[in-house]
Amino acid sequence: MSIALTLLADVRWRGRPVAGDRPQALLAALAARDCRPVRPEELIELVWGEDAPSNGHKSLQVLVSRARNACGADAIVRDGAGYRLGAAPGEVDSARLAELVRAASAVLDRDAAVAEGLAREALALTAGLSGAADGDDGPLAEVRRAAAADAATARVILARVSSRAGAHAAALPVLEVAHAQWPQDELLLADLLRSEAAVSSPATALERFERYRRDLRERLGADPGELLQRTHRSLLALDRPVRRGVRYDATELIGRDVDLARLRALMASARVVSIVGAGGLGKTRLAHALARDAAQPVVHFVELAGVTAAEDVAVEVGSVLGVRDSVSGRRALTAEQRADIRARIAQRLAQSPSLLVLDNCEHLIQAAAELTAFLISAAPDLRVLTTSRAPLAISAERVYPLGELGEGDGLEVMARWPGTGIERCSCGGAALPADAHRIPRRRRYLLAGLLAC
Repeated sequence: MSIALTLLADVRWRGRPVAGDRPQALLAALAARDCRPVRPEELIELVWGEDAPSNGHKSLQVLVSRARNACGADAIVRDGAGYRLGAAPGEVDSARLAELVRAASAVLDRDAAVAEGLAREALALTAGLSGAADGDDGPLAEVRRAAAADAATARVILARVSSRAGAHAAALPVLEVAHAQWPQDELLLADLLRSEAAVSSPATALERFERYRRDLRERLGADPGELLQRTHRSLLALDRPVRRGVRYDATELIGRDVDLARLRALMASARVVSIVGAGGLGKTRLAHALARDAAQPVVHFVELAGVTAAEDVAVEVGSVLGVRDSVSGRRALTAEQRADIRARIAQRLAQSPSLLVLDNCEHLIQAAAELTAFLISAAPDLRVLTTSRAPLAISAERVYPLGELGEGDGLEVMARWPGTGIERCSCGGAALPADAHRIPRRRRYLLAGLLAC
């Protein structure tokens, strides 16, 4: 929907400038009432205030006529006993701004990417916004003050999205100012605490939480809400982070910077993310890279390549998490014993925000899907990352198809594999050596795909 009336920079009706304080005030007053019919008495008070003329109705008719001459006959419509703007609310920049900010706020906790897009669209409407001075009054000043507040809210939404995506340094200053303005907003405070822990230290964030908790207890005799308490547990865990099963590579990960950035953004908004692709593309190494710098204080990396039976998936996960006992070590488990292991896994993962990585799920896809669905329903702060040749096909899953490396990156990777004896072809590509069978199988498959010429 195109904008018919702009009020935030200069006042224009369908691109035509509107001159004069009173015609501008009239249009702003009609816009501020959601483009509904406004009684003449109310319009007179809004436009003239204490300086209302003795014959207000006649003066209003003259003003409406002047505005129509400047804008066009369709700008102001007589409707019943009053006047209304000849446009829908979505065609007024100030109303459109407020609508976008409301929508971004509503969707922030469900889809950060959508919230970010709405907030950026809202801020684009405020380019050139003329701020209202403290002494200014009247409908136009009122509209612009409200727009400035909406723009500030949009910037806070972007900062919260940045915080959840890991851009803590950029988000922190905005979140600190916002928290000072809205100190009782616990969702905002949770984002601030996470960014403060990343930029300063967990101890600094814990001090801020303790000040809030103490103030809340003294004023209301209440405790922080569940979400903020979960954030508190996360901060405590950051002082003693867990990285179980995560490997640290000796060589640089080449050609996957874009994939890493996209996956981090996806993991910030989705409970379950699956890296899906053919064998040999480097899904496992990519998962280890994501696990190493995960936002969650607790990370468990479970390799399923050696698991052959579906009923052993939960047992293997339990083994990595350290929740197996003598019963789970038996070859055959009853349904009750498997349910007990699953419950104890969920209990362990619910203790603090965690990331569970399930690597190489393709041969156990149904069992991995069932366990994942159970765990994310039982542990509210759990994220799951899987690697597989096929998706889990559960509702919470977001699939990331991993493509092959580009030729340049592929050749650079191969150049760093000593002892492969790679040779250049006359066409400018490269060829596998005669003793290629000595190269590990998964690398050999990747080489064959990359070196085809």
